[in-house]
Amino acid sequence: MTGYINSELINTNIIDLHKPNLEKIGQNFELIPAYGSVTYEATLLKHVNESMPVEVHVSQITIVQEVYLQWILKDIREQKKVDQLREDLSAMLYHDLRSHWQISFPAWISWPIYCLCLNQRH
Repeated sequence: MTGYINSELINTNIIDLHKPNLEKIGQNFELIPAYGSVTYEATLLKHVNESMPVEVHVSQITIVQEVYLQWILKDIREQKKVDQLREDLSAMLYHDLRSHWQISFPAWISWPIYCLCLNQRH
């Protein structure tokens, strides 16, 4: 997913892999223990100067009385594609319905109806 080999990832700081959402986790990760775990969307910086959208889930865990932060990054490229398709479809439907309405009811017909509706409210 990242293009890094395991030995490179072990020595890589999480900040070098993505830009953390400091509003959610805190400047020095101090908000993570308070919330238990934090989830946010970010952009993963891949090894070959590429990037990809990810969902980041970070939580504080304890292993043999040592406290660690566990970072789980989930690839959400397909979800983003579906979201974009949904937005495009909504925009097309809105445009088509609006265009159909304008063709069916020209301004000179709908204007008096609009005026009558306004007069009925009083």
